[in-house]
Amino acid sequence: MKYRRDIDGLRAIAVLPVMLFHAHAPFFSGGYVGVDIFFVISGYLITTIIATELEQGTFSSLRFYERRARRILPALLLMVVFALAISAVVLNPNQLQVLGERALAVMFFVSNMHLAMNDDYFDDAAETNPFLHTWSLAIEEQYYILFPILMMVIWRTRKQWALPVVLLISVASILLAEWMSRTTPSVSFYLLPTRTWELGAGAVVALAELRYGKAPRDKLAARVLPALGLLMIAVSIVMFDNETVHPGFATLLPVTGAVLVIAFGGAQDLGTRLLSLRLLVGVGLISYSLYLWHQPLIALIAYVRDGRMQPGYYAGAIVVSFFVAWLTWKYVETPFRSRTAIPARRGLRIGVAVTAGILAFSVACIATRGFAFRKPEEVWRALAYERQNPAVQHKVGGYVCMSRDPADACAIGDPSGVKGVAVVGDSHAAVLGSSFSEALARDGRAGVEFTQAGCPYAPGFTRRDHRTPKCPTFVDATRERLLTPNFDTIFLAGRYTLQLDGNVFDNREGGVERGETAGYVAVGVDKSTISEADRQASVSTGYRKAVEELINAGKRVVLIYPIPEAGWRVPGELAARRSRGDFSPLTTSYHRYRERNAGVFAAFDAIPNSPNLVRVYPDRVLCNTRHPGRCETHDGDILYYVDDDHMSRDGARLVVAEAMRAAEAAWPDFKGNSAVSANAAQ
Repeated sequence: MKYRRDIDGLRAIAVLPVMLFHAHAPFFSGGYVGVDIFFVISGYLITTIIATELEQGTFSSLRFYERRARRILPALLLMVVFALAISAVVLNPNQLQVLGERALAVMFFVSNMHLAMNDDYFDDAAETNPFLHTWSLAIEEQYYILFPILMMVIWRTRKQWALPVVLLISVASILLAEWMSRTTPSVSFYLLPTRTWELGAGAVVALAELRYGKAPRDKLAARVLPALGLLMIAVSIVMFDNETVHPGFATLLPVTGAVLVIAFGGAQDLGTRLLSLRLLVGVGLISYSLYLWHQPLIALIAYVRDGRMQPGYYAGAIVVSFFVAWLTWKYVETPFRSRTAIPARRGLRIGVAVTAGILAFSVACIATRGFAFRKPEEVWRALAYERQNPAVQHKVGGYVCMSRDPADACAIGDPSGVKGVAVVGDSHAAVLGSSFSEALARDGRAGVEFTQAGCPYAPGFTRRDHRTPKCPTFVDATRERLLTPNFDTIFLAGRYTLQLDGNVFDNREGGVERGETAGYVAVGVDKSTISEADRQASVSTGYRKAVEELINAGKRVVLIYPIPEAGWRVPGELAARRSRGDFSPLTTSYHRYRERNAGVFAAFDAIPNSPNLVRVYPDRVLCNTRHPGRCETHDGDILYYVDDDHMSRDGARLVVAEAMRAAEAAWPDFKGNSAVSANAAQ
């Protein structure tokens, strides 16, 4: 096919926003749509090659996959080797073990599936994953396996069906994407079925050109549409953010923009002239290597900096990315694309050797728990607590229960005991669930746990970001269950301050939580029309009314006030300090705790006293114990936290013991007795 400089320029327009998005540059909140543009370009170019060769009778699947391997694998393997080598030096054993799992997913082109099960692309913690960006390569490779087969089948039956079949599949894919992005957004983001339509958009252009010829270049529309396409892409880059339902109908904006550039560009129109500028074409030529290198460089710097990144670090990573990408393009990409420079057998030997080395090292990372012997035992003991992280435990079927549907909630306590207890809240409640189960079993009680990450109990409220659309549905369904006669005692816990304040925690001693939150807002309220003060007042009132409603319904409520946040990821911070020979206690300011949670304390304190209300203060067992004015994060090798805010099982037992003591003191019949029949349905 004829070379088009403007398509290389479009590649530059695709890769630069992605890099700037990962660098948190202003005005690039939608920079992630660059990947969507790449998909359109790939769909167009690959379909053009396959369809043209099928039409000419020269298509060879073996030659096709050899070209794909020469295009993708050399630079990818080099990047993976680099990332693993540096990571083996700078990562702690837990992180290196996880990286080994991620590297295996990359090598088998299933990293998108691995990420869908483990990482939200928009979670700030994902920044430290050097292989985060490989999800798109996995999608393309999966597409390259399936699409040629589809095309060969169609060409052998009735080739005129190719365009309508691809169009039909693409329509089905975007409908699926819109639905899944509203129900399971992280899964939708990563998987091929919800991205097929973007590659299909490029394929439709290629098949239309083969069937009807290229769009006329002398018409007014052809002179205007490429520039309009660039404008559509620019608008999506600036206007989209992590709250945009994506991929879905909104993604039609950048995808259609790319289609207009490809379908109508290539002449002397304004859009083509802009994209054909030497600088953009040059960036486009090295765009694949740029895409490969920028993420591991940012991630590894973020590892070393423990997430405390400043603009200068991002800028430095991007500058280095350009230099390394140019070297990779010149000395790796270009030679390996040539069968003369690198014959097939030589390329195969190199590829097999490097791949075998990566696989062996990755398996070793997993088998040796990240080469745990590199660190002293006390360091490993601290890092072992990271495995209790609620997200990890939930995904591997561990002790943390988080159910999307209250109808399928988790049973806790003694199954044969007196029923009627509910543990309710977000992940801060979920990490208490195991300890509550143990304590209730000792008291001869049984109960149910209604917990969902990111959703503290507040009927009528939702998070302002679309990434957690489940909160209103989950909380409302939980409320319906709680108000039935089946429950008499309800333990409420949650990270209320995060959704009230809308900001992650900074302990002002160097411990700054990664990520961000949008905060709660009343269902049906447009977040852009309410002031921050009014929003917080509304949420505060919602918290209070949620508790009062349960009390007025005759429920006995154990209200657990906010658990102190640490700011530091406690296992990693302790491990790092111990590696330096620093065994001093890791504590945080009690004054900062009270300042941070003042709004929630005020809301809870405003709830009238009642015989059916017990207030529990976790700070009484976690703060001002051994160190006045300080909150504890551990007791020697016993850690109270698994990250910067979630309790470990050891920490949870302290809080739960305090809650159970308070309940038993207030209601003597609580232990082993209840107004609820032992035979009541859960």
